[in-house]
Amino acid sequence: MRDISTCVQCIFRTVLVRLMQVWPTVGRVILDSGHLELLSALTRHDTLAAASAAIHLSPSAASRRLQEAERRLGFQLATVDGRSMRLTAAGRIVAEAAAATDRQLSEAELAARWLGSGIERPLRIGVGFFDSIAWALADLGMQTFTITRIELHPTDRPLTNNEVDIVLDARQRCPDSNAVTVAEDQLALVVAATHPLAGKATARAADIAPFHYLGSALDPQPGFEFDAFFRPANTSPANITTVESLACILDLVATGGAVTIQPRRAVPERRDDLCVIPLDRHIPISWVAIAGPSPSDAAAEFLATQR
Repeated sequence: MRDISTCVQCIFRTVLVRLMQVWPTVGRVILDSGHLELLSALTRHDTLAAASAAIHLSPSAASRRLQEAERRLGFQLATVDGRSMRLTAAGRIVAEAAAATDRQLSEAELAARWLGSGIERPLRIGVGFFDSIAWALADLGMQTFTITRIELHPTDRPLTNNEVDIVLDARQRCPDSNAVTVAEDQLALVVAATHPLAGKATARAADIAPFHYLGSALDPQPGFEFDAFFRPANTSPANITTVESLACILDLVATGGAVTIQPRRAVPERRDDLCVIPLDRHIPISWVAIAGPSPSDAAAEFLATQR
């Protein structure tokens, strides 16, 4: 019994000492910006060498910084697996929070910089496939806002991460309450000015099928060309290439061989090397500005001006 009692007392003292070490840190941040920067880099790179190079540190300095972070926290943040470094479960929680903090600080600094310059309405716009949006800057009433950044994003994810205020996109219809229709449009065939179809008054699906087709996706998206134009005609282009940039598609079409179907307003009027031909089936499309689940002040104000 005495041995058991002694063992319990030893364990109790060990736990008490550990609690006394940890207790002063509860409720406050004990890692500095250098630790957070390294942990953020480790979420993007699978070796310490790559992560350290990304933040302009030597591997040895990065190793010491990681060890210091682990010493301060009292637990292991990463393990070495061969040549790779893997975050532990606890390390990933801290690292993901560090990455989010780093991103939020960058966004806050940018917003503060613009506000400090006297700009009261900074607006960050994200665009995906439809990266030819010069018309939007003139037509959407944005002259009342200062556009501080335009970024290319393949999805709406930047809205939930607060990387942009609004995303501009072409949709079959306006999606929800945090969005507004800014222009109505329709799908049309786009060919080179020298293409054999350039002289047609309207284009049928059968006219387009023999030619090399450029599009953004192979799956039939509701309300777009494969769903609303080719499928009802029971035909489809035999040769299809997907390209994730409208600007790139237009440049390729202008070379003369390929064709594409796009919203009419997506083709800049200055493109004399392209010809826009109405389809024989009217397919309406809406240009929409979409804000995130919790719109920023700039996004909310912009949507209000468009309603």
